Amino acid sequence: RKLEDAEHCHSVEVEQLILKLADTKDTLSSRVGEVEAELRAAQQQISIKESLVSWIIGSLHEQLNHLRKPHTEQVLIGGLNEFIHQYSPNEDKWSTLPPTPVFAFGMGELNEQLVIVGGCSIQNVVTAKAHMFETSSQEWVESMPPMPTPCSNVAVFSQPSCLTVVGGIDQRG
Repeated sequence: RKLEDAEHCHSVEVEQLILKLADTKDTLSSRVGEVEAELRAAQQQISIKESLVSWIIGSLHEQLNHLRKPHTEQVLIGGLNEFIHQYSPNEDKWSTLPPTPVFAFGMGELNEQLVIVGGCSIQNVVTAKAHMFETSSQEWVESMPPMPTPCSNVAVFSQPSCLTVVGGIDQRG
């Protein structure tokens, strides 16, 4: 009888161990699923960051290549007026470009062309217009859309494929 009782106790203990192992297996399976989901999310973030780093490196290479190009002319702006004086080191002389349609503008270079953005009209109205200098016709042409906000006295940062306009004064001053 004692042997039967001992076997029965062992049988109950084995069943309890099997139930605990099943619960542990379920808990581990659930946790494995959570860890796999976290891993997929982390891999997606890494992929996004790798893409961003690749884009930044490509942009930097583009900017470096642009800076390595020999520039044959320098442009200087004479204050808040509409006159632009251009110095050519190759010819060692100054020339004056045609007057701009506005004053107090920002100036940059886009696709190797001079661009002026913003500024004030002769009537002292702040504008959002952008003008490119057409060398063939020697004219300032509105060949690109206006900025979202009219402003004058802006700072312009030229990059190989875009212009960045910062600051300035709006119509309210």
